[in-house]
Amino acid sequence: MIVIFDLDGTLTAGRLNLDGIKREMDEIFSERGVDVSDEFGIVEKIALGAAALGDPELGRTLCARLEEEEVAAADNAKSLPGTRGALEELRYRGLRMAVLSRNCRSAVDRSLERLDLSTFFESVITREDAPPKPLPDGVELIIGTLGGGPAVMVGDSTLDIMAGRNAGITTIGVLSGYASRKDLEASGADHIIDDVSQLPALLVRLKGR
Repeated sequence: MIVIFDLDGTLTAGRLNLDGIKREMDEIFSERGVDVSDEFGIVEKIALGAAALGDPELGRTLCARLEEEEVAAADNAKSLPGTRGALEELRYRGLRMAVLSRNCRSAVDRSLERLDLSTFFESVITREDAPPKPLPDGVELIIGTLGGGPAVMVGDSTLDIMAGRNAGITTIGVLSGYASRKDLEASGADHIIDDVSQLPALLVRLKGR
């Protein structure tokens, strides 16, 4: 089995102020007469706003600003309780593991290296490598790279669950990050656990079915 993890809020906790960054982007676009709906993530907000203004240079500037904040958050990230123990147990059981993040490559690599987690993962996919969640491309890329077979998507946000569902795999929501149980249920999560420390036991149960 391939276990695909989101990073922030699932395995690590950082200080990326998503709401603050969104407000900053909204102010920039509003000053230029463009309103981009809050239903979109920051990456999509930048792309849509820059496209509406016909200003790719602004898009590049805002992407650089977002990356700056992501890297700063990575420098302060910590492993969530139970993360290392869960990863060690899954590796002992022979499961293959990967990370799929909407963050930039430099921030993801920095988090994994700082926290000594990188050796657990055979594949790490960021938004530079595939269209970001909720699109299924990153999930499908990981599964293809690791040779196929059954897989599960584990994450703390509705975008994680949607990406897994869009790729047709089992989805597991964790309550250690952004979304509430109600949010995860509404997005169609197959299973919901408190945090990744409960993941090995859940996967053992699923395998035994």
